[in-house]
Amino acid sequence: MKTLIISDAVAQRIDQHVRATGQTVEQTLVTCLGLLECSTIEDDESRHFSRAYLQGILDSHIDLVCRYTPDTTLTYVNDAYCQFFGRQRSELLGKSFLIFAPEEDQRQLIFARIAELQAHSGPAARIVHGQTHDGNDVWIEWVDNGIVDSNNKLFEIQAVGRDITNLIRIQMRLIERENILSTIFHNIPIFMAQFDEQGRFEYVNKHWIDTLGWTVEEMRAHPDIMAEFYPDPEYRHEVLEYMLSLQPGWRDFKTRTRDGTLLDTSWANVRLSKGHTLGIGQVITQRKQLEDARVRAHQLELDIEKERELREIKDRFVSMVSHEFRTPLAAIRSSIDMIIHYFDRLTRERIIEKLNIVNQQVQRMNDLMEDVLRFSRLRSGKATIRLELVDVLPLCLRVVESFKLASEDHRPIEVTGEGGRILTDVGLLEHVLTNLISNAIKYSAASAPVYLTIERLVEHIQFQIRDSGIGIPQQDISHLFEPFYRASNAREIPGTGLGLSIVHDCVTQLGGVITVESSVGVGTTFTVTLPAGETPAS
Repeated sequence: MKTLIISDAVAQRIDQHVRATGQTVEQTLVTCLGLLECSTIEDDESRHFSRAYLQGILDSHIDLVCRYTPDTTLTYVNDAYCQFFGRQRSELLGKSFLIFAPEEDQRQLIFARIAELQAHSGPAARIVHGQTHDGNDVWIEWVDNGIVDSNNKLFEIQAVGRDITNLIRIQMRLIERENILSTIFHNIPIFMAQFDEQGRFEYVNKHWIDTLGWTVEEMRAHPDIMAEFYPDPEYRHEVLEYMLSLQPGWRDFKTRTRDGTLLDTSWANVRLSKGHTLGIGQVITQRKQLEDARVRAHQLELDIEKERELREIKDRFVSMVSHEFRTPLAAIRSSIDMIIHYFDRLTRERIIEKLNIVNQQVQRMNDLMEDVLRFSRLRSGKATIRLELVDVLPLCLRVVESFKLASEDHRPIEVTGEGGRILTDVGLLEHVLTNLISNAIKYSAASAPVYLTIERLVEHIQFQIRDSGIGIPQQDISHLFEPFYRASNAREIPGTGLGLSIVHDCVTQLGGVITVESSVGVGTTFTVTLPAGETPAS
């Protein structure tokens, strides 16, 4: 086994160099090679062995290692250096490495560094931008230091380089991203403010300053800046609670600017790291104005629609009155004229007959006016509801009996179903049943039966009035409960068009619903469902 014999002076210089510079292993090994050149070794074979040993270590390392003379001539390169620049060792040794620094400014920096090393051989780091042999941009961090002889004269320079291209690219991407974010924050027309965990302002963007009028320095110096934005203490407390709670979504507030202008604003909060918060806001004055305009437009549409409906109701009312009053008035006038002109020629029986006609037509006109008044009261909400418990079956039988007594053709009206009691307004319920049965009789053939069915549900009572009359066209059903509306196939039959509208309003007043099923030429079924308000009778 060969022994490496190094003089005490060389050993001392190696130890001092490592302690003083704190170099990496690679740099220290290169230093050792330099020191080996100027050392006194008792055995040439030992010198050769030591040099080969150190070079073997350096050649196997991934960092770039080289040595060169002050005139830039390379005296040593490791394998990593050769691979990086795509050259053989024989192509590099004895040649200037300036072939890899074609730019004049790069060369000036290199010679300036060599001049520094001649004055002081201590290590220094620098980052050099260049290109690989295949044209790719690279960044190398070089750490170099001088090797001096016993007279302290620089005779070689050692350098260890590390490829930091990926690190530089990451840093460049981070800088680019930071610049993009900074540009966005600075120019975006949205408020941006960063707060610490106590709600103190740390940063605001340009839009904040331009719109609200406060810089971050001014807000930090202000004893209570939030009182400037939100003067009312309760309102300010609500805003602060929202800021610190980090509730999701946007929240609208009225924010005061430095000049006292109140702005409609909307805010959202985003949690950042270490308890910091990013507040994002925008002026929504225009949006609020548009919303208010939409509300006003919608209300105007409703008012116009209501006005149109009222106009239509008025037109229908005038048409109905002119039509419905004309016939009875004509009959009254004719009867009175006959009595006046032929009084001495008419028998007592004939005069009574004419007076009965007058009485019937007056009653007809009176019923019409009652319908109009009832409709007006229901629509205006002035109708008085008097609730009382009533037995359903006797009430229905009483309504049906009145029709049988007044009917000249003895129309059959069948009543079926369960009994029980209901909490209701007797007058309104009687009017509903009377009107629906009357319509069933009016629009059915003579002597055709009408059916009234009562069904007790869990919490409701249901009344069904069914006939086998002319039916209702499908296009008319959706308008059937509108005031003064008459189905297209019923306009030649006397009627005001108010009956079903009043029925609908009565049912609504009683808390129920009314539906209709009909087929032309087959018949119609009206179903009225009312809350019972009472348990079934035992």
